[in-house]
Amino acid sequence: FNKGDHTDSLYFILNGQCEAIQNNQHMVFISKGSIIGELNMIHKINRSHDLICVTTTCTILKLKNVDFTRVYNDYLHKKSSIIYQTLSRTELFQGLSKSSIRKIENLCTVRSFREGDLIVNKDEVGPNVYIIQCGSVTEDVYDDFSSIGELSPKSPQLSKYRCFGEETMLGDPYSSTVIANKYTKAIILDSNVLKSSLFENEKVRTLNRAVDKKQTVLKLKKLSKLKSNTSSRAHLIKNVSYDDYNSIFNAWI
Repeated sequence: FNKGDHTDSLYFILNGQCEAIQNNQHMVFISKGSIIGELNMIHKINRSHDLICVTTTCTILKLKNVDFTRVYNDYLHKKSSIIYQTLSRTELFQGLSKSSIRKIENLCTVRSFREGDLIVNKDEVGPNVYIIQCGSVTEDVYDDFSSIGELSPKSPQLSKYRCFGEETMLGDPYSSTVIANKYTKAIILDSNVLKSSLFENEKVRTLNRAVDKKQTVLKLKKLSKLKSNTSSRAHLIKNVSYDDYNSIFNAWI
């Protein structure tokens, strides 16, 4: 094709090599496995350069605009359905109407992490809340307990539909270091935008409860270092649920 041509299809190079030329100057060689014209197709703009074959044989697969649009829309619909399903099953959004979740869905981005990837760092000031779409992570809330022995419970594992980073909605830094256990996809939401959405939907109590879970753990961590007989109490909180942390904390003050 030539520069300025209407974009009515995109191309997959199956073998051979092509050259992209703009204003009679070489831009780049494009080889086997490459896709040509997808951005022009998505943004509906004309060809931005000439394309010529530079090998003896060049096999190219052509995908017409109408077929590309159908495939692309199917992909967007599937992606949207997965995000919606994840949000609707996440505790933070329980009780919201379908229309409210759809609005939040439009604010989401999705990012993939490999096994061992660091997602967030404890005490780092971050702008995002993360919701696990697939895979799992380790949330190390207890790293300060490394020298206390009995008070060092196993770092919690978070899996599908669980979220972390809720404390950033209150302007606090991340309360834990989070690392991917395996290939993991996470839905990412801007904390301030999400906070506004939750307030509009009268989800303030749910927000505070989610954040308080982690804040209470931090209180216990600080308190444990002030108590002279911490080790004798360690067995009392080793297997206690988050919901009981506040009552334990208040009893110790």
